[in-house]
Amino acid sequence: MQVWGTNSGWFQLYKYDGETFFNVYTKKVLAVEEGKDQEGQNVKIMEKSDKATGQKWKLLYVDLADPEPTKGLNKQFNFMINKPFFLVSKLYMNRVAECVSANDIRLRTLARKNLGQQFYFDGSSKTIKSKQWTDRSITIQSDGTSSNIYMTTTNARWFQLFKNQKGNIVNEKGKVIEVQGHIDRENQNIGILEKDNGLYQQWDVIYVDEMPKELKKGDTNTMFGLDVERPFFVVTTLESERYLDLIGNNMVLKTPNSFPSQQWYFDQKSRTIKSMRSKNMSWDIDGASKGTNMSVAATNSYKGQLFKWDGESGFVNMYDGRVLDILGGKDEEGQNVQMSKANQSKGQVEDSVLRQSQTNSNERTEQEIRFRSQQTILHRLKDVDEQSC
Repeated sequence: MQVWGTNSGWFQLYKYDGETFFNVYTKKVLAVEEGKDQEGQNVKIMEKSDKATGQKWKLLYVDLADPEPTKGLNKQFNFMINKPFFLVSKLYMNRVAECVSANDIRLRTLARKNLGQQFYFDGSSKTIKSKQWTDRSITIQSDGTSSNIYMTTTNARWFQLFKNQKGNIVNEKGKVIEVQGHIDRENQNIGILEKDNGLYQQWDVIYVDEMPKELKKGDTNTMFGLDVERPFFVVTTLESERYLDLIGNNMVLKTPNSFPSQQWYFDQKSRTIKSMRSKNMSWDIDGASKGTNMSVAATNSYKGQLFKWDGESGFVNMYDGRVLDILGGKDEEGQNVQMSKANQSKGQVEDSVLRQSQTNSNERTEQEIRFRSQQTILHRLKDVDEQSC
């Protein structure tokens, strides 16, 4: 079916009987092709059939139609209408989608006042629009055939229609918005692919007025299991109780001393564990995250620099699940620290207890995390007295 210049030929004459539109001469009816209820589906003429789907229509005169709502929840798309929101990636840096130069959509660090990072659901067009460029909507490029998304003039075609569905932003045809290349880094492109539900395809829709405040010094980052900017030692309970230290930039065990190379803290902005000796450097797995040796390197927040404290396995890399380990479990001065699979080898842990106490004599809060292993290895996190990050 199409529209054409009016000529009143028999092929332009249709009647509505309360359920169907039919041609007054052929009696064929207006029908959705294959009965598929999806955006952009073709409409054609076919023989009437009680078994066929997609042949029945409702007639709604414009002056009797309810006005489009301007607020509240659109249940079909699961967005609040006209309420600005951030699209927050569930990758560990929790960066947000940003419309750049009224076109590209990139992954960037949250800047709350940047309107390019704010979107809203338009109740009329049923599209996700930019708060900064309100005539543009999120769109699958090349009329839906591309794996890229961008912002362009609103047209409400199927490749501009997205639902907020169980942590995914899902297009009308089923593809989901994702961080391309699965790389959690600044300015990474955002695109669309078939759903596999990796973290790179998962998003939180957080409305601007509900966005939590950034964690500050002393707050606990529950995802990483560490307090923000609260200096600590990492101590083994092999007989020597040596501390995690640095020789050059290499991570080793050493006898306790007063040097800042034995002191560490969790940096909320980068989500990395930094050295008090060199605050521009973070824990890092050698070999572009594929090696085993541990060192400190310039902070970049890539895969090999993101570690959590989980209270059971110790320090765990967020991406590959390997744990911080003492090479060979040997209690020796200068012994290397490495990454290993969590297999209860020497230097790895299997159980933990968290204890907090208050020492009134010097008003120092002490935090210890003790845990047992097959080789009775103990790592201890202990606050550094009167230190500041």
